Amino acid sequence: MAVVLEDFALPPRSEGAVAIRNVNVVPMDTERVLRGQTVVIENGRIVAVERTDANRPPQQGDIDGAGLYLSPGLADMHVHLRDPTVFGMHLASGVTQVRNMSGEPFVLAFAQQVRSGALPGPHLVSTSPLVDGVDERGLTVWPQCVYLDDPAEANNLVQHYIDRGYDQIKTYSWLRLETLRAVGRAAADAGILVTGHCPEGVTNEEAMDAGMNCFEHLMSVALDHHKPDTQFPAGRSMGEKFGLDAMRVIAYHLDYDAIGRLGGQLAARQVWNCPTTITWQGQVGNVTDDAKRHLCYEPPAAISQWNVEATRANLDMQGPASEWRDVNQARVDAHLRVISILHQEGAPLLLGTDTPTPWVFEGFSVHDELQNFLAAGMSAFEALSCGTREAARFLGQESEWGTITVGSRADLLLSEANPLEDLSTLRRPRAVFTNGYHLTRADLDGLLAARTSVAQRPVPEPEPPAVAAQATTVDEGRLVDYDGKIEAGRLRYRHSRLPDGSWQVEETYTGHADFGALAQHSSWSIAADFTLEHGESTTTTALGTDTYAIRRTQGGYELSVAEIDGRERTHRIEADRLLPGEPLSVTAWSLLAGRGAVTGTPRTSLGYVNGDPAVDHASLDLRDGGADSADSSKWELFLTRPGSEARYEISFDPEHRVRQIEQTGWMGQHRFVAEATGS
Repeated sequence: MAVVLEDFALPPRSEGAVAIRNVNVVPMDTERVLRGQTVVIENGRIVAVERTDANRPPQQGDIDGAGLYLSPGLADMHVHLRDPTVFGMHLASGVTQVRNMSGEPFVLAFAQQVRSGALPGPHLVSTSPLVDGVDERGLTVWPQCVYLDDPAEANNLVQHYIDRGYDQIKTYSWLRLETLRAVGRAAADAGILVTGHCPEGVTNEEAMDAGMNCFEHLMSVALDHHKPDTQFPAGRSMGEKFGLDAMRVIAYHLDYDAIGRLGGQLAARQVWNCPTTITWQGQVGNVTDDAKRHLCYEPPAAISQWNVEATRANLDMQGPASEWRDVNQARVDAHLRVISILHQEGAPLLLGTDTPTPWVFEGFSVHDELQNFLAAGMSAFEALSCGTREAARFLGQESEWGTITVGSRADLLLSEANPLEDLSTLRRPRAVFTNGYHLTRADLDGLLAARTSVAQRPVPEPEPPAVAAQATTVDEGRLVDYDGKIEAGRLRYRHSRLPDGSWQVEETYTGHADFGALAQHSSWSIAADFTLEHGESTTTTALGTDTYAIRRTQGGYELSVAEIDGRERTHRIEADRLLPGEPLSVTAWSLLAGRGAVTGTPRTSLGYVNGDPAVDHASLDLRDGGADSADSSKWELFLTRPGSEARYEISFDPEHRVRQIEQTGWMGQHRFVAEATGS
């Protein structure tokens, strides 16, 4: 599987030994500086750390480290890797290790590329997909979550994700305590960590007892740790979880003595916290000029959602935006005090950002979170430890990285000043060594420039779909995919009716979707009764290609999957009369609505999420077109699967061509709007 990142120029991996001479080493094993050292790297490993011998003349290829400081590479222990082209942003800021917090095959493919040396880094470990319960509406927090409500299924799910290659299990906000306990037992038996959100209504103490090893974002820290005269909201909805009442408890009514007792338990049991304070600050909207300079590295569709109103709408927030902003800032201040208390009690902490949430940037924001740790009362050494040796200890990899030690990975930063005196020196390292690469400042700046080019590149026009032979009727068109008000992609489709009454549905899509520049081609053969017979969907990203092929068999369907990381699987689907669903097709359901004229007929569709197939139960109904209904029809489509639902509104012109598809589904909110028809 070849990496496809043509815009990114990389130097060759180092051959033979490379010596950094006369450098000041900050080994991070203890708070000290070893001055005038020579550090020798070979095959991506540290083979020597010794006093520079003045009698040994420099060798060809040696690096002069005089006056500079060498420290371990940084770890961002909470990222959501959605696009491989951000790798240069991490490296340019000295981040050589990340922990991805939402698993999918694309992430496993990225880790493969790093292990093979095709990419310099960052090194990556990943949790499973998000394992969640449901709220009072019967829905998981996010549509992509994996629904788990039966504790008896926990063993199979945990083993499935271990077999798939994930390193930890991630639990989420609506998981019930008894189900969390089952996940914790299964993970402990398998020797794998459980991390994630402390579920709503579950205390940190209960979650520790249930087997959680790490908490993210200080979620649920207020539960049972607030002042006695305060009532913490107990509802299971996003609006209540992130509402003003809940935020006020955290901001103004925490019982810090109770937090201290919690910190003692966390320390005694070595249960970790990754606070990601920077992500809450991004939601407040207090954005520095320095942060605004990083906007060139983000696609416009992402930036369009980076404002307080968009965040409030996403979280179903109520109340004035100004009050929400003020209370959120007070919550940030309270979190800093919580971090200070946990640190004083000896509770282990990790450095993490939750990128790419609003105003949180890959690589750059790690340094802002380091400053938050300083603001919480840590020394520079203590803060830096959370993103080096402590991060490695959390993963059980302390012999591999996190300190400058003979035998460890040579993941190193070369900086102008002593980071133990000035952490800001690490924001722009002179050089980064990782995975056998020596990346100079010029190399790192080149990676940033390439990322800017990719992020700001216009969406390319997709190739026209194939023309079905002997077609008697053809519906075709162009659709522009809008994410909010920003163009995120373009789709061309052709629906060809054949002499036997069957249909051939062809689609080509290009866009700036997650996972890098995206191109997708789908081809589906649909019978005259609008039942899927066979077809396939192929998606190409910056790291490779995956293919989903479906064929109808006796009593059901067979789904063959060739995923981006090279894994091939075959699934038997016991279902009848399927249509290809999200994200395999955008317009297949519009064919049934526009040509099938079947109202209320139960149907199913086949899609996939996180690499696994999902069968969706559908209802499709004609509805009043409203003021513009004179020359169009509108259909409403609901799709449901356990724990989540999706909704589409599809409208047509008199020639049955799609005018618009408004989609609120498992891949987010999109609006596909028709352009001129033709080639």
